[in-house]
Amino acid sequence: MNRLMLILSMLFSLTLCAQEKGFSIRGYVSNGVGMVPAMRVMRVTLGDTSWNDIAKTQTDRNGMFFLDNVPEGSYILLVYGSFYPSEQEIDVHSNLTLDTVLVEETMLEPTIWYLQKTDSATSADPYYRQYLDYRRAIDALNISYSRATLSYSVDSIPDATSVLATLRGISLEKGWLLDVYYGGGQMGGAVSFYIRQTREPKTPINEDLSESAKDLLSHLKVDFTPEGIWSAYQLAISSSYLPKFWHGGYFDYCGIFALDEVRHRSLALRDSLATTPEIHTQVDIIDADHATVTAYWWNDWVGLFEETVSVERTGNTVRFLFPDDRPSYFHAAKRTLVPYDCGIDF
Repeated sequence: MNRLMLILSMLFSLTLCAQEKGFSIRGYVSNGVGMVPAMRVMRVTLGDTSWNDIAKTQTDRNGMFFLDNVPEGSYILLVYGSFYPSEQEIDVHSNLTLDTVLVEETMLEPTIWYLQKTDSATSADPYYRQYLDYRRAIDALNISYSRATLSYSVDSIPDATSVLATLRGISLEKGWLLDVYYGGGQMGGAVSFYIRQTREPKTPINEDLSESAKDLLSHLKVDFTPEGIWSAYQLAISSSYLPKFWHGGYFDYCGIFALDEVRHRSLALRDSLATTPEIHTQVDIIDADHATVTAYWWNDWVGLFEETVSVERTGNTVRFLFPDDRPSYFHAAKRTLVPYDCGIDF
């Protein structure tokens, strides 16, 4: 009898342990185009109907998440893709593998660039091909953000001259390098390119960067052809592509060349770009010393806009005549074609 009571007691204890352990929930987060948006890694919270947190985790870089030791019950799953979470009610009575959790595309620029950089089709547009090669080379620098220091890790990158190999029709003077720099603070900052002589040391993070170092075209030889001018233009506006933190994100731009494909692969893009007019990126040579660049950009706080910039030949290089009142990084020469506001205020 005592032996039977002991066995029953042990079984009861095991049952309680199993109940206390609870169940597991697995899931995958996507914005519908095969990527997780904006932050890549997203916060996932499981709460009860009274908004008390039961479990927390985050997705990995493939969008997968796992919650363990969840008691039986009804819950609200919140996935924070940006400031506004996606919400889903779930009932837990056993281990769960959820259907794909779709998050709204509040930041479209990362979606557009994801679609572009994973594009395996060969484009006939030389401007688009060079844009892709250049941006992919910038990504290959592997500039990573550190939450501990609130800055981007660029000191470990010897220089950024490798990206110039993707810009045809231009060359840097012998004895000079293209390098990468970060400046900013807790309210935000941005990575930028600068030039220095090969014998000069690298400029550390947040130290003063001279105006001459910021003049990327001063030691550049540029062929006065559509290819060379487009390459120089890409370098001149590189701050639009380079990584940014917090308030610096206002000036993150994505080049636009043909929207038909991305429009049909993204619900938010389809709706916001339904009335998009025809766009045509081009460089027009006016005479031996003058040209214009017409380019199209997407920005999450502006929308789709057109920029036309005058170009002058100055010796072996060129000068882009941006408006004098053009704020830092900001394209004041824009003509908005499709207004859009992601709804996030920093």
